[in-house]
Amino acid sequence: MSLGDAFLYEERVASCRRQLQAGCIIYLYCHFTTPPKDKYLLVASTNPRPLCLVINSEIRDFILRRPHLHSCQVPLQKADYNFFDHDSYVDCLDAITDFNHDDIEKQLVADMRRIKGIINFVTRADIVKAVTAAQTIPLREKTWILNEMQQSVG
Repeated sequence: MSLGDAFLYEERVASCRRQLQAGCIIYLYCHFTTPPKDKYLLVASTNPRPLCLVINSEIRDFILRRPHLHSCQVPLQKADYNFFDHDSYVDCLDAITDFNHDDIEKQLVADMRRIKGIINFVTRADIVKAVTAAQTIPLREKTWILNEMQQSVG
C-alpha cells in the first residue's frame, strides 16, 4: 500500500488527474502485449485522448539494424529514473491509443504507485526530436504529442 492509497477515493482521482500529463511515466496493465502484462508507458499526450509511448528494456534487433528506426528509441537511464530496475528505452515509433482516460484513471486510482514520475527536461527534448523524426506516427497524433511535449521544452 502506498501513501496515496490512504487518501479518500475522490482525493486519489483529483491527484491522478493533476499528475496525468505529457511526460508522466505510468505502469499499466496492457492488453496489447502478447501475453498481456504490466508495462511502463510514457504519457505523450492527453488531449483530445491519451496517447502513450511504450517503454522497453531492450531494443529489438530489427530496429537496431535500421538507423532511421533506431533514432526513434530514446534511452532512459536507471540513474535518472530510480523506479526502473535497469536502463530502458522509449519507443517513439508508435503511439498507443488503446487506453481512454477512464481506463488509465481506473488503474492509477486503484494503485497510486502506478504513477512513477515525470521525465526530465533533457529526455523530454529527446522525445520531441524522436517523435518529430518518426515516420510511423500518423500526422494528427504526432501533432498532438508534439504540442503537449513541447510546452515544457520551449
